[in-house]
Amino acid sequence: MGFELLTETSLSIVRSQLPMPVPNAERRGGTRYPVHFEADYRVFAKGHAVVSGVATTLNMSSHGLLLSPTEGVSRGQVIELSIRWSKGHAGIPNVDLEVIGRVVRVDEQGTAVQIIRYGFNWRQKHAPAV
Repeated sequence: MGFELLTETSLSIVRSQLPMPVPNAERRGGTRYPVHFEADYRVFAKGHAVVSGVATTLNMSSHGLLLSPTEGVSRGQVIELSIRWSKGHAGIPNVDLEVIGRVVRVDEQGTAVQIIRYGFNWRQKHAPAV
């Protein structure tokens, strides 16, 4: 997973894709945004991946996110997410938000993740097949 620093231009592109925030009546400090992106996840234990799958983000802030319910994930585990952030030409994702986090809650509402580290991975453009 490679992280790249955002330029002011790329950051403005990312911001332009965010919907309006959800009003925050909870104790969380960060504003939650109702975003729905597909995400691949891998959960680690003792240094290797033990569970992997696909989920959907339900909401996100700068400190955490909520995923749709996930299989085989438990509170306290380290999770790696690759979120297909934006769509490029022909609807093909061209930017992934890569997240390392810790699972803080798993219930019927979904899987809550505290973000430890994140970065954007810009996908290479693929030339059309001839």
